[in-house]
Amino acid sequence: MEKNMNKTARITWIDTAKFIGIFCIYLGHFGNSAGRSYPFVFIFHVPLFFFLSGYLEYIFCTKKNSTKPFITYTVKCIKKILLPMYLFSIASLALRCLADRSLSAIYLNWKFILMGNVRNTFFASGLWFLSCLFVIKLLFTFIKKLFYKPWQLLLISTVFSIGIHITITPLAQPQWFFNIDSALFYMFYFALGYCLPVVEQKWKTITFTYKTAVKYVVAILLLIYSIGLYFNIDPFNFLYTNTITSICYTLIKPVFLIILVIYISKRIPQIGVLENIGQNTLYLCGTEYIIKFIVPLILGYCGISVVISSPLVAYLYTFFLLLLCNYIAVPIEKMIFHFLKL
Repeated sequence: MEKNMNKTARITWIDTAKFIGIFCIYLGHFGNSAGRSYPFVFIFHVPLFFFLSGYLEYIFCTKKNSTKPFITYTVKCIKKILLPMYLFSIASLALRCLADRSLSAIYLNWKFILMGNVRNTFFASGLWFLSCLFVIKLLFTFIKKLFYKPWQLLLISTVFSIGIHITITPLAQPQWFFNIDSALFYMFYFALGYCLPVVEQKWKTITFTYKTAVKYVVAILLLIYSIGLYFNIDPFNFLYTNTITSICYTLIKPVFLIILVIYISKRIPQIGVLENIGQNTLYLCGTEYIIKFIVPLILGYCGISVVISSPLVAYLYTFFLLLLCNYIAVPIEKMIFHFLKL
């Protein structure tokens, strides 16, 4: 899985942004119990993670990957992403069989696991992200060996995203082996994140009188836009009336919220708990089904019933689950992966 970088090597705002992302994923999977947050977080939480993965690809992997053979990079991704996905899938399946007191879950789900947990097929719904990330990283790295400039990679990824969206609409009907169709769509955000360090470097060289004011104005506008989306008010809803503008806006809409998340992550005080959770998001993604299954069971034996009665309860319970998972389940998982040399 993720190699823990030492504290001097980590980018703290990335960890904070990843915490926001994993919080939104756990929260969103409570469905309507999360209230207005349910449709809101689904706008951006998955694109956010691919965006951050692309950013880290540029920061930490560009030089290393450019000199490594593609097969070496593939083997590394298999060990760090694909094999853990299968281990989490098997663990989730075993838990389901124990709960059902039947092996029928194996018969019903083994094909889904072998297919790479195509989105909306396997009951442990978050695991599709890992196979999708695996495909994106390999495809992007392969293209990067042919076109090394970030803008070229972004252009190619945009063509892929628009093309696949026109062809089979993977957001609504994902179906390809190993989430390849979803990967082609989400690669746009990976490439966009890959370009961000270059944009940041150029932004630092630009000097003008109202530079700080521009940043605050943009942040305020994005905040107002986000609040509107939360209350199901979209000022650009008219763009959905045309096929071309609808596809473009579908791609761009999450970017506005991603920029706001980055802005917030860079400016809130460093909070160790949030950053620590953000460092372990791949583990937390893999463990979501397991922790959401086990905790209510244990609480039930203690006479405590878990009822998500309001969005506030959903927020608090989500944070509670993340804390439990991060400080109890993740250390155990890390020991297992270390023993297996993953």
